[in-house]
Amino acid sequence: MIKYQIGLDFGTHQSKVCVQDISNEVHEFFIFPSTNSFFLPSRVAEKADGTFEYGNSKTGQTIREYYYFKMAAAEDEEFWVETSTETNTVENRFYDPSVYSPYTPEFLATLYITFILLTVKSNIKINTGRKNRIFSRTNR
Repeated sequence: MIKYQIGLDFGTHQSKVCVQDISNEVHEFFIFPSTNSFFLPSRVAEKADGTFEYGNSKTGQTIREYYYFKMAAAEDEEFWVETSTETNTVENRFYDPSVYSPYTPEFLATLYITFILLTVKSNIKINTGRKNRIFSRTNR
């Protein structure tokens, strides 16, 4: 059984993944099939049928789109108290409950990270000898 380590750069605007095959120390950047890119936009959208879509796949059937949920999940009242009065204004806060309603930013971040991990898991073809690799390069 091949064991992997996944490194996730969960960014405010976009995310990137690196996968390492522990058994032979091969590590490569993951190319997201939906974007054919190393990057996936940090976006969650609720569709009219109650399901979600992620990244930049826009079906046109979304009822709400969520951005900046990573930053909003990190903010709280204690954070605001610790910041200076100059930056402690509504305009400088990411967390506005009305923007993320009916979900919390933490819930949206969890959905997004889970989507990334399941996408990587279902698309790993590293070190299989296949020509249709989905990673960028191999370091041996």
